[in-house]
Amino acid sequence: MAQPIARLDLTTVLSGEKSSTNQNSNSFKIWATNNLEIIVCVIIIVIVIIFTSSKSLSNSNDSNLYKVKSGDTCENISISKCGNKNWKDNLVNSNCPNIKPGDKIKIKCKKEESTTHVQPESTNTKKPNMIIGGWCMNQNCNQVTNSNITNIYLGSFAPNSCNKGPNSIIQTNLDYIKNKYITFGGEGVGGSIPNYNEIISILDENNANGVDFDLEGCLHNKHEEVIEQAQIVKSNRPNLKIQLTCFGSSDFHTVGRWAENNTSKFDHIALMLYGDSMSGSGWDIPESTTAYSPSGNTFNYIKQWIDSSIPNEKIILCMTSIGITDNMIKFFHDLVIKHRFAGILFWNVNLPKAQESIDKLVINIEKGYTSNTLNPILKNKRFTVKYGDSCWKINKDLCGNKGTWRKNICNALEECTKFNVGKILLYKCGGCEN
Repeated sequence: MAQPIARLDLTTVLSGEKSSTNQNSNSFKIWATNNLEIIVCVIIIVIVIIFTSSKSLSNSNDSNLYKVKSGDTCENISISKCGNKNWKDNLVNSNCPNIKPGDKIKIKCKKEESTTHVQPESTNTKKPNMIIGGWCMNQNCNQVTNSNITNIYLGSFAPNSCNKGPNSIIQTNLDYIKNKYITFGGEGVGGSIPNYNEIISILDENNANGVDFDLEGCLHNKHEEVIEQAQIVKSNRPNLKIQLTCFGSSDFHTVGRWAENNTSKFDHIALMLYGDSMSGSGWDIPESTTAYSPSGNTFNYIKQWIDSSIPNEKIILCMTSIGITDNMIKFFHDLVIKHRFAGILFWNVNLPKAQESIDKLVINIEKGYTSNTLNPILKNKRFTVKYGDSCWKINKDLCGNKGTWRKNICNALEECTKFNVGKILLYKCGGCEN
């Protein structure tokens, strides 16, 4: 049976709407009264959210403010915060250069325009992960401003300072440098070998993350003893970096031979390849020498280390700015690229000539990695030697029947006579580009 359809006249409808409105109003009042606590809580939450957002915005604006500390200069603040010394562009509404402790400076780093011309045909524009830096002494370290430096080595180098750290260094000046080492020892330095507690204390005082032992003076032939102390420190500070620094000539038969059997105990070994100057006293880099046709006494010393079983990635080449030439800088740069050394360091890196040399080194790096003509060796491929490999097997696996191993493995006759696991070989099927 069909249900009857309800019929409402207009008066009933209007009357019902009015009645419904009154009922809704009364219902809301009743609901609001019963849920007053909930409404108050919601209002409080909204107010807190608005306040927090406003404060966060304010803090965001304040995060770009820097409070000037004693010893700060506008140039050093710019280097520390922006990586370059252009404080006129980077420090906004400041009193530079007449700042004083307590002043607040707004930091707004302006990206420097690159002055390096990138060859459009190049496909490899990545700069190498190369260590660049050097040593400085006490307050002289405050003169280091080159933004290309990755490693700085802070030392006292004073008589009887073997177990002492540097002094008079304004640490904020060096905040832009990734790795800070404390150097113990050095030529003419006397005193006792630094122990665990002394190393820890000096590292903390200088906010350093590495130790470097200059194996001269008080540390001559003491490499095993200092490494033992450094290993104790590293057991409590796993990220500690350990470096040995020695003469690339006379120390090979002592430090070098020990290092061959103890490569896990240090991160890098730095070779001093100079005397009072880059030339003389047995050191010699002919003007005509290149990394691809090397000659001279200095390279003969370097070759000892190349021929050793110490991984090239742990070896750093070291220079002095005294007697340095552009050809020497390019020669060392190309050796690093060819043999995959870790990088290049300079003695007295605070000197203007040393920092100028670093700029020239970086130009070589940029050119070498943006031009297909300056470093043809970059066109060759890399292979890491594994257990059971031989040059014949590597060539067969990588190149098949396309040429012999003598042709396809770069410098094959030299490289294949000092074979070891982990060694990096350069190769190109069809013939290396030397």
